[in-house]
Amino acid sequence: TMNDLWIISNGVDKISKWTGSSTLADLANATTYRAKDLVVFFSYLLLLNVSEGGTSIPYRIRWCDTDDAETWASGNAGYLDLDDTSDEIVAGKDMVGRTLVYKTESIYELIYTGSPNIFIASKVLEGKGLAAQKTLINHDADHFLLGQDDVYIFDGRQFTSVGNPQVRDYLFGPAGVLNTAMLRRAWAMKVKERNEIWLGAPSMSDFPDLCLKWNYQEKSWSKRSIVVPGFTASAAWDRTYGGG
Repeated sequence: TMNDLWIISNGVDKISKWTGSSTLADLANATTYRAKDLVVFFSYLLLLNVSEGGTSIPYRIRWCDTDDAETWASGNAGYLDLDDTSDEIVAGKDMVGRTLVYKTESIYELIYTGSPNIFIASKVLEGKGLAAQKTLINHDADHFLLGQDDVYIFDGRQFTSVGNPQVRDYLFGPAGVLNTAMLRRAWAMKVKERNEIWLGAPSMSDFPDLCLKWNYQEKSWSKRSIVVPGFTASAAWDRTYGGG
């Protein structure tokens, strides 16, 4: 949300806005853009992993003019390419006065500097990244995410595994259950009243049919299956994995 606009993008269709009326409308002056993710940072709407006029630029961050989500070609509008690594941007999320931009195999830190550059980016880490956009969520002052080889907490500088050896091997081991071709459809959500983070992922389906629950106070995991479609919890079986 920005300036009473609810702004929507799925990376395929035109970026849309909703003002509370009965219908969506195109975000003005951005109809040739597509974006895999949106972030509001300071007074700017950021488009991450963009397509411009039909050309995919998966390493680009583009932003609007100051405090104006519908001005993209004047004022302080601009872009920045994170192209010193070849992997593509998956998502971005704020962290204490900065935005962390996650690519598939690297992470960058985006900092607001004001005119003339507006933003600068520096690479924080290379060799690990984000596997699925919707698994990146805030957890206290850190980020929870599904990586390419484990489930992690990232504090802005380093990864900490939260998938104990059993869970990590169950997901990513030689007999790992994940449908890696559809891993981009995985999701995560925090359920504060249960002290849990739920991670949904595709295993025997093209859609998330597996839900792992991490109790971040007890440092334990439990597992449930999900009926697809509809994401209705199934009582097929429930198993708990203890330990950190």
